[in-house]
Amino acid sequence: MSLTLSDESFAYQAIFPEATEDNKSTSNVGLRADGRTPLDCRRLKLRLGPALGQSECRIGNNWVRAVVTGEVVTPPPERPNEGKLFISVDYGAITGSATQPSGDSAGLPGSAQTPEAVSLCNQLERMLKGSKAVDVEALCIAGGSRVWSVRLDVHVLTDAGNVGDAAATASVAALMHYRRSEVTTLEGSTMVREELEPMPLSIHHMPLPLTFVLVKSPDGSTSAVLADPTSLEERLSGGALLVIVVNQYGELCSILKPVGTSCPLPTIVSCIHAATGRAKEVHKMIADALEKDTSQRESRKKDIHHKYNARTVLTISTDGTEKAVAQDAEGGSGAKSSDGTPEPKKARTNV
Repeated sequence: MSLTLSDESFAYQAIFPEATEDNKSTSNVGLRADGRTPLDCRRLKLRLGPALGQSECRIGNNWVRAVVTGEVVTPPPERPNEGKLFISVDYGAITGSATQPSGDSAGLPGSAQTPEAVSLCNQLERMLKGSKAVDVEALCIAGGSRVWSVRLDVHVLTDAGNVGDAAATASVAALMHYRRSEVTTLEGSTMVREELEPMPLSIHHMPLPLTFVLVKSPDGSTSAVLADPTSLEERLSGGALLVIVVNQYGELCSILKPVGTSCPLPTIVSCIHAATGRAKEVHKMIADALEKDTSQRESRKKDIHHKYNARTVLTISTDGTEKAVAQDAEGGSGAKSSDGTPEPKKARTNV
C-alpha cells in the first residue's frame, strides 16, 4: 500500500523536524508521529493461554498468537537421534493492508501463504533453529525409531508494524510454556504416559529480537534509525530493516539486514545496546508470566485435591444392603443406609 502525500509529509516532519521551519517552535521536536523518541518501544503485553503451549503477545496494535503442539514420529534416516521443530505462520487476510493475496507475483503462486508469512516464517526459523535455542537431541525417545516432533503455529491477527518482534516473543513464550507427555519404551513399543507429570522442553536460551528501520530524509542528506517501527514508518523506510537478536544473557545471536541503505558501524553498536536492554526486559516479562501461570496451576491442583478429599464411596455389605460411606480428611466416616437414614455411630475400642 502506497503512502499518501499527507501521511508522508506528516511522518517526515516528525522524524526530521529540522527540515521544516514550523516545527522549530514546538515542544515535540525530535519525536516520532506517535510521540516516541527514536529508540523508544511500544508497550508489550503478554498472556499465556489456559492450555500449555499457548501464548498471546501484543505490541502496540500488533496481535499475535502462538500455539505449540507435539507428537511422536519416526525420525529421518539422516538424523536418527534428533527431534523436529516445525514452524508455520498464518498471516490472515484481514491482518493488514500490506497483505497480498495468494498467487500474486510477489508471493508464492499456488500457495496459501502470503509473502509476509513466508518472510516471517524464515525469520523465526533463523532465530530459533539457527541459534539452536531448542535442544532437538533432547526430543529423541529411542534413537532411529521414535522422536518428538514439536510444531509451532504462529497466527498473526493484526499487523501494525514490526509484527516480527511480537511473533518472536509469542513463540518463545509458547515454547517455554509447553509441556510434553512422558514417554516410555518397552520391547520396541512406545507408551505415552498421560498420568505422569508432563516435561518442559529443553531450551538453551531465549533469543529475542528488536527491529529497527533506517529512514532517509527527503533530501537524502541524513538518516534516522527508529526502533519498533509502525507500519507507516516501515513503508517510509522502503523495507530498510535491521533486526538484532539478543538472548537473555546479553549475547548477540544474529543480525539481519536484508535490503536498504547502508548502516554505519556506530549506529549498529548503539542498536545492539538498545536490543540488549529490550531483550532483558522482555525476558523478565516472560519469566514473570511463566512463574505466575505455574503458581496458579499448582493452586488449582490443591483446590481439586481439597475438593475430593472428602468423598462418598458406595459399598455393599454382606447382607446385600447398600451403604454410602463419606470419608473425610481425618480418615473418619459417616455411613448411610440405602434409604438415606444415617447409621448409628459405633464406639471405638482401644485394644
